[in-house]
Amino acid sequence: MAYYSCVTYRLYSHAVENQSKLAEARKARDAETVLNAQASRHSMTWVSQELTKGRNNGEYTNYGERLYVEGMLENEKKKAAVRKD
Repeated sequence: MAYYSCVTYRLYSHAVENQSKLAEARKARDAETVLNAQASRHSMTWVSQELTKGRNNGEYTNYGERLYVEGMLENEKKKAAVRKD
């Protein structure tokens, strides 16, 4: 009977040890994922910085609205050029 309890204890301790190792690896992986997400969110190449330096909303509520209006104006210019020909 003592032999079975030793085997059972050894198997149990091995399982607990494996679970703790997996939990530590999971925590490390999650921490690395968070760090990578934060690093990529705040970094911008110098080319992108130069391109976005002069951009602002102007008279529009947001930059997306400005782009939409510019696209509509370009579309109207193309239509006018087609009608003119």
